[in-house]
Parts: sequence; C-alpha cells; structure tokens
Amino acid sequence: MTATTPPVDRRTETVQKEVLSSKTFETGQDGNILRFPIHDNADYDGKIIFNVIKEENIDVAGLLGDFGETLFAALSRTEKVDDRGEKKPKTAKEQQEKQKEENEARQQLKSPDEKSIQNGVPKFNILQSCELYLPAGLQISDGVTYDNAQLGRVGMGVARGLNAGQGAVAAASRAMVDGVKSFADSFTGNATTPIAKLGVTAAAKKYGSDEVGNAVRSVTKVTLNPNTRALFEGVNIRTFSFAFSMIPQSSIEAEQIKKIVKFFRTYLYPKKIPLSSGNNNEDGLSLGYEFPNRFQIKLMYLNSEVATRLLPCYLQSFSTTYNPQTMAMHRDGNFQQVDITLEFTETRTLSQEDIERGY
Repeated sequence: MTATTPPVDRRTETVQKEVLSSKTFETGQDGNILRFPIHDNADYDGKIIFNVIKEENIDVAGLLGDFGETLFAALSRTEKVDDRGEKKPKTAKEQQEKQKEENEARQQLKSPDEKSIQNGVPKFNILQSCELYLPAGLQISDGVTYDNAQLGRVGMGVARGLNAGQGAVAAASRAMVDGVKSFADSFTGNATTPIAKLGVTAAAKKYGSDEVGNAVRSVTKVTLNPNTRALFEGVNIRTFSFAFSMIPQSSIEAEQIKKIVKFFRTYLYPKKIPLSSGNNNEDGLSLGYEFPNRFQIKLMYLNSEVATRLLPCYLQSFSTTYNPQTMAMHRDGNFQQVDITLEFTETRTLSQEDIERGY
C-alpha cells in the first residue's frame, strides 16, 4: 500500500508573475501592531516604528488650583457650607484627599519627559503601533534662526563701550557724544578725506531726500557701513518626511496596506468636542477639537535605535498615491502599488541638553 500525502489547501495569488503562498500575519500580543512587509520581512533588519501615544487626561480642577476647586464646587453644588453660608472647615480626611488631588494635578502638569524616564528615554503608554521598513535617503535636518541687525555708528559705539567694560547707559551716552563729535569734525580740515566725505554723505542721507543722498554718494564714492551683525533669534522646530512604496505580494498584504493607510489618516485628524454627549457628530457642528495623538517614532536596525532620536511628533500631512506606475489592478480589486508620504513636526524645539541625551 502506497502512502499518499493529503492535499494542502493553500490560497495563492499571482502578483508580478510570481505565485506566493499566503501566510498568517501576527499582529502582536494586543492585536494593535500593523506591519509591512508581512512576507519575507526578515530579509531586511531596518525598520521604523510609529507608536501612537495614549494621551493622559488632565484634571482641569487641579489645573486651575483653588479657583478651579471653588468653581467646580459651585457648578456641582457639592460645596459644604454652614447655616450662615460660610464654607465648613475640611476634616482631616478631606484635607488628605485634597492634598492627594493637588499632587496628582501637579504630576499631570509635568511634561511626558518628566513623568517617566528610563535610561534617558521617556516612557509612554502606547495606543497602537505600525512598523514599516526603514526607507533609503533618511534625512534629519537641524536649524536655528538668526536675524541680520544693523548697528550703525551709534550701535557700534555702544558695542565697543560694552566690550570695554562700560555700563550700558555710559556706553550709549559715550557713543552719542562720539557720533556727534565725529560728525562735526568731518566738516573741518581737508574736505577730501574719506571721513569728511562720509560726513557729507551722512548729512545728505539724514536731512535730504533719497534722491539727494544717492546723488551725494555717486559723487563722493563712499557709503556708510551699516555694521550688520547676526543676532540669534530662536530654534526651529524640526520636521521630518518619510516616503514608502508598498507593493503587496498577496491579498493579505493588500488588506494590510488598507489598514495602514487608515491608521495614519485616523491619527492625523483631531477628535471633535461635540455640543452635547448625545451629538452624533454627523452634522459637522462642534465646540472645538481635541489635539491629535502624538507619535513616538523609532528608527531601528537589528533591534537597536540608529541615527538621532526624535521627540514626540504630530503627523502634519499624509498623502496616498495609488498605482503610481500602472493602471492594472489585482483580480480581487486591490491596487498593485500604494505609495504614502508622511510629514511630521516635533512638539517642541531642542536645546544642547537634548543633544546630550541623544536627540
């Protein structure tokens, strides 16, 4: 008797002239992890992880302090008063509870970086995650802002006096006196000296029109030095752009791409604050918006972080391009290729202390 092997029911799909077996997709312990690629994902050890941060609720009463406590007590009419309408003193238990609430409120006011730090890295509660391959051409740009300021003659005199150890008022007074004296001296002596020419040019610029000043400069062939200096203004918030091209190799990966697109589009937008708890949110009316969730972005290779770390970021824009190079579709109606581009902005600026911590 010859043993026969029972047939294996394996769903296949032709993609780019290849027949690939469908595989089971592991979503992680809590089922909240999306991954692409699913097939052959061990061929490349670089990945980028987008963790959606679960934002903590803020106790507004604690945020406002004693005023908030009084306000909310008045609104809820739970304030204890005596017969004369005066506030009753709190019992020891009530005072202990109040102190506990105040401590919790102060803890909530701390930034996430202050709340939980482990090995220099803030710890966050993660709501959902998406793992994609680490793209090529990864670019991280840092920048600060400088302003070009013109000090002029008086400003240069003040700067010279301050550098010499004079006080600010004394340096300014001295610069004004020197400016007037040099202006007067320019009209004495040899009128052909460069200083005399500058004096005439300065007078024409101050007391004449632009046309007169330009005419004098064209004759004297001198111009005033604006003494331009670069002055530090501030730090730019970093922005990041990531582009991914996803070509599904099975119907499972095609469905996964749909979930990934929905994942990013969902957390790009804010939640509405409805007019009432019973509002169905379909009429578009709302009192305001809750901030969108932030992303914790990790650049990984062989399970270790690479490049510089990124602060929590907001997803600022997200674009999807379906079938950028072809018009063909798969037999099940899925696209042969989906390209996505993500633009993130960090929640705050950096400092030298952040750089020392690896950002």
